[in-house]
Amino acid sequence: MEGENSTPFFTTCDHCDEPFEPGTSYPVVTDHDDGDVELYSFCDESCRDEWEGGSVNPS
Repeated sequence: MEGENSTPFFTTCDHCDEPFEPGTSYPVVTDHDDGDVELYSFCDESCRDEWEGGSVNPS
């Protein structure tokens, strides 16, 4: 749970870099490669679907 002085874990979409609105839920994908867990957040399901399809925005 976020406190008053905390920083959001996700701030932008991992596909299109759209900024997130505080307090709003967004789709998240987990990746378990090499024993490490990585989390990717997306502004909506279409960005998540494009990212999962291989159209990753190089950053």
